[in-house]
Amino acid sequence: LSDWLYNAVLGTELLTINREYFRLRGGLERRLYEIARKHYGSQAKWSVGIDKLYEKSGAKCTEKLFKSRVKKIASANVLPDYSMSFVAEKSQMIFYNRKGKKAAKAQFNDQVQMLFNA
Repeated sequence: LSDWLYNAVLGTELLTINREYFRLRGGLERRLYEIARKHYGSQAKWSVGIDKLYEKSGAKCTEKLFKSRVKKIASANVLPDYSMSFVAEKSQMIFYNRKGKKAAKAQFNDQVQMLFNA
């Protein structure tokens, strides 16, 4: 084992991955799941600007194409454990955990807020 893996196991720094992750077809879908899994923690939701998400993803395409692809992935709703919502006004993506009442409440509140701000 490499030193970093050995130390990660000892320090319990490894994250579990949903089995459905391995059924994701696209590399970007997998990378979005990995990023969400790392940054989400125990929050009700996690939001990130598209520019920062582009940077974290390591995507080789243009940021405009990246944004288009991420929006398609969000509307397809295929990520295990997480749903995604794009907020155009803020140019950011919000990740919600599919499990738990806290996340469902946060998503509901955001949707209501969008309705009244539209």
